[in-house]
Amino acid sequence: ILTIANLVLLEVDNNNFNRAETLFKKGISIKSESKKSKREIYRSGYLLYKRRSNYKNALKNLEQFNTLNDSIINESVLNNVNQLEIKYETEKKEREIAEQKIQIQDQELDLIKKQRQVTLWSITGGILALVLGITFWFNKERQKRKQQEIENLQKQQEIIKLEALVSGEEKERVRLAQDLHDGINGDLSVIKFKMNSLNKKAFSETETNTHIQAIEMLDNAIDQVRRISHNLAPPSLHNFSLLEAIKQYCNKIQQTNPFTIDFQDFGNSFSFDSEKETAIYRIIQELLNNIAKHAKATEVLIQLNNTEESLEITVEDDGQGFDIQNVKNGIGLQNIASRVSFLKGNLHINSGNDGSDFTITIPY
Repeated sequence: ILTIANLVLLEVDNNNFNRAETLFKKGISIKSESKKSKREIYRSGYLLYKRRSNYKNALKNLEQFNTLNDSIINESVLNNVNQLEIKYETEKKEREIAEQKIQIQDQELDLIKKQRQVTLWSITGGILALVLGITFWFNKERQKRKQQEIENLQKQQEIIKLEALVSGEEKERVRLAQDLHDGINGDLSVIKFKMNSLNKKAFSETETNTHIQAIEMLDNAIDQVRRISHNLAPPSLHNFSLLEAIKQYCNKIQQTNPFTIDFQDFGNSFSFDSEKETAIYRIIQELLNNIAKHAKATEVLIQLNNTEESLEITVEDDGQGFDIQNVKNGIGLQNIASRVSFLKGNLHINSGNDGSDFTITIPY
């Protein structure tokens, strides 16, 4: 498949598009377990149809390419996490062996002490009791420290895993947004310019109407690509503060939905690093998208309450609510929960027939 993909690209470079399309269809029909091979054949298809100005098939192949590419990236991240888990389990086993050796040594020492107690009990009884007390306290403290170290390692592993997943997802969003904005949207704009440059005076009435409809369809396609690109990587998040970016998104989403948003913020201004601000923005974006798709709400309340210790985010709606147990494993809620864990925060959900509310507490 890789060879065919390379041949497709070679034929495209030589403008042999029919030959390239034949090779591409042949490559698609081949069954293969290799995701990388399939990814490359979809990439060649994207470039082929893009050169032929067949943007529908170009976008279709680009989506297939991105899906396989995301899967390959996720498998790589999971493989790295598995390696870390293996290393952790090995170190844990070594610690257990070391603890067993210490326990054996302690037992041998206790046996020697008991033998001495037979002849030296009256003299060493008090001292031995003191030694045993100190030894017990020392072992207890040592076990506490080791348990704390194990818990810290587990938490660190989880944080590393979440950071890798969140960072990888956000980088891929930005890359895809750039491809849409700079690639497909640019090509659509060029097509619109060329169509507007045609001599319309020579058109019949039918041709004029068709031309107008085509321009309107192009405008709609450009708007859709721009909207998808902005949702993947909102420029407001990079050009303005997090608070302003959230306000802009609220204004944008309520323009195309039957609910109004009451946005409130309390307390002093707050600031996080860029990765955490992106995670907070994505949480609110996911919540509002879920409300738009499922809640059938008419009013939404968003509150940001900044205290000295944490930022508390509340999102409420007056919609139809949902069964938490039935949807807790859904992708949307899992994405929200993962980002809250990445922020080391807490998530509380309450939902009933009179609506739903999410409360998220993020420590500084």
